[in-house]
Amino acid sequence: LLSRIAVAVFTLPSALNVVRSSIGTPQDSRSGVMTAAPEQAVQFAAEDGVVLRGMWAASSSTAFGHHGVIVTHPHSKLGGDMANNVVVDVTQNLRHSGFSTLRFNFRGVGGSGGSSSWQGAAERRDVQAAIAMFRSKGV
Repeated sequence: LLSRIAVAVFTLPSALNVVRSSIGTPQDSRSGVMTAAPEQAVQFAAEDGVVLRGMWAASSSTAFGHHGVIVTHPHSKLGGDMANNVVVDVTQNLRHSGFSTLRFNFRGVGGSGGSSSWQGAAERRDVQAAIAMFRSKGV
């Protein structure tokens, strides 16, 4: 069931080079160029009711079927959020490669409800909610 969804956790800028070199870019059969699906603002709730805000893009390509990647940001207590340059760049590259994507702010960050923690237990619920949101979109 989770084989159609990948959760990417990036904390190092060097991870971006791995993504750029390992993802092929499928070609659109009409134009020969893959265009990225536009992102739209979304909100969804964790099982404890905390509302999370994110950016979702549905793939316009059939190259990867209904596969997608959830890109999470660095630890919020250290300033991480979904607008982090690595998160944005990785997400954009994945969208250009034909994947559906979701990047979101964990609880207590950038308009998402609740408060963040150092332990990560609540944040695991946030990732579970992101996966459920992906499933609700058919990914």
